[in-house]
Amino acid sequence: MNRVACDKRGATAVLFGVSAVVVVGMVGLGTEGGSWYVTKRDAQNAADTAAYAGAVRLSVAQGTLAQTLAAAQTQAVATARDTATRNGFTSGAASTTVTPNTPFGGNNTAVEVIVQRSTPRLISNLFLTGDQVITVRAVANIQSNGNACILAIPGSAGSRVDGQLSVGGSSTVSAPACVLASNSTAADAIEIFGNGGVSAETLVSAGGCDGCGSATLQRPPTTGAFPTTNPFAYLNNKALPSSYSCYTTPVYAPAGGVSTVDISKTFNDSVVIPPPPAAAAGGSQPALCGLKMTGGTVTLTPGIYYIYNDDLTMNGGTLQCRMATNPPSANGLPCSGGAGVTIIFTGSPVSKIGGPKITGGSINLVAPTDAHLVSTGGDRDYAGLLFFRDPRATDPTVKITGNGTIVLTGAMYFPNSDVDYRGNPDSTGCTILIGGSISISGNSGLAVNGCEAAGYGNVVPKLQIVRLVE
Repeated sequence: MNRVACDKRGATAVLFGVSAVVVVGMVGLGTEGGSWYVTKRDAQNAADTAAYAGAVRLSVAQGTLAQTLAAAQTQAVATARDTATRNGFTSGAASTTVTPNTPFGGNNTAVEVIVQRSTPRLISNLFLTGDQVITVRAVANIQSNGNACILAIPGSAGSRVDGQLSVGGSSTVSAPACVLASNSTAADAIEIFGNGGVSAETLVSAGGCDGCGSATLQRPPTTGAFPTTNPFAYLNNKALPSSYSCYTTPVYAPAGGVSTVDISKTFNDSVVIPPPPAAAAGGSQPALCGLKMTGGTVTLTPGIYYIYNDDLTMNGGTLQCRMATNPPSANGLPCSGGAGVTIIFTGSPVSKIGGPKITGGSINLVAPTDAHLVSTGGDRDYAGLLFFRDPRATDPTVKITGNGTIVLTGAMYFPNSDVDYRGNPDSTGCTILIGGSISISGNSGLAVNGCEAAGYGNVVPKLQIVRLVE
């Protein structure tokens, strides 16, 4: 018996048998854990890609395609789901759920994507119950990357304008504190030709940039960029008054008293024009049926001016904004404190919608600020806006090329219009031009470095980049 008790033959086999269970179990758990890690890594890659793609689509839908925010968000969600599917995570299949969210955290420019996948347990089922649930998330955000003072935007379906920004001939554009941008995807979305010269912070194009090597820039031009934001895109769907009546009186002489000048005819007198009153319930909106100047001085007091079925034509004279007096006169101080004017071009039929046609004279106009409109109960949709042309207009031509001094503080929005522009604003001011296609002629200057201080920060087009932030 002692000999049997001391016999150690086969002990190794017993020890191996006992330890093998542990070893195999640990290997199994390691393999299973590795599988979870691979799944989580793949899911995170899918979530990151889906969130980024969704944010890109959100940017493009609002910029290049001019979709409403709601429509753009719907497209962003669909794009995020499709991108996750292309990366192996289809919502509703293989115990997988993909949940895109936009807006996220109150941010209309953010897209969140949550990817979740359940996997059955193998060896770990000996210790834990239920499937292993792997959950990851990613957030991509559209962020600002600079301010633009000129933005060309492609026209809506059927429009003749293509969103090109061109500088040619002997033109010189001075915009050292802002960006010149185009949301066109064409190869020549921005074009500098002939002896055209540009001095700007940079040039940014959703398409290409032809001749941009000749520009003097603070940072290199960008092509194939995300579309620059259009802060007035919502006006494309704004309901304007349905009917209008010609507003011819009262028009005041500069020193007070009613004038007999017909402002819809060509004249060179000096007059003061208060804004037409709001339409009475169920009535027509009083509007200026044209304003044509060859000389003299036209003083506008703060408010909204509709120009119906005609142009604002200037071959000479002075157009200015002055604070209201009673009775209205040209003796008021220059518009200040956020007070200003907004001029809206509309008409019926749409072929008669006019626009600015300024080839001479001097202009000094200022737009109302949002803070001023809030305090006075004005229409905040027109905050920061000097000129707005009804996007239904079929004649695309807008011309602001006066040989005199053109100082325009605020924004000009001409969707679906070809714009020929030459202006020389205060270099420390705020002048923003957004049009369907923009041609710069002569010596021109624009600036946005004074927009924030002047209360117009909400109307500055923003360059965009997409970043993963979570």
